[in-house]
Amino acid sequence: MKNPSILSPGFLLFLISIISLFSFSCQSSGNTESTSYPVKDGTYTYEIFFAEWNGRFKGPDCKVIIEDGIITVVHIEGLSREKGEIIAEGLLQKHVATGKWIIAESEEDIHAEEIGGCTGGPVIVNFKKKMIEIC
Repeated sequence: MKNPSILSPGFLLFLISIISLFSFSCQSSGNTESTSYPVKDGTYTYEIFFAEWNGRFKGPDCKVIIEDGIITVVHIEGLSREKGEIIAEGLLQKHVATGKWIIAESEEDIHAEEIGGCTGGPVIVNFKKKMIEIC
């Protein structure tokens, strides 16, 4: 009786198929958090909150434009700025340490030690409350 070889062409093809399938599924389950945002691209009205007065002094409304991972906060009225002036703009990113959404000037801002308020760090965006916190 002939001893079947474990390295037969059929078995090798089967093994390659399993390895390829496993490799594809590992690549597909990578981190997609950076491209899944809590809101869709579009234009929204948010409230500005000032951090100077214990963190939550309500200011005027602003226009928030989100497109392809870029967020732009535009002055509508009520601040000492020109109507249509850009208040903040940058990459919409999730801060690693806090899990809060921020307006990042660079990819490194996701690791900033301080965010929001008057820290000099990235601006915080609160999508649930439709709020932008500035200093």
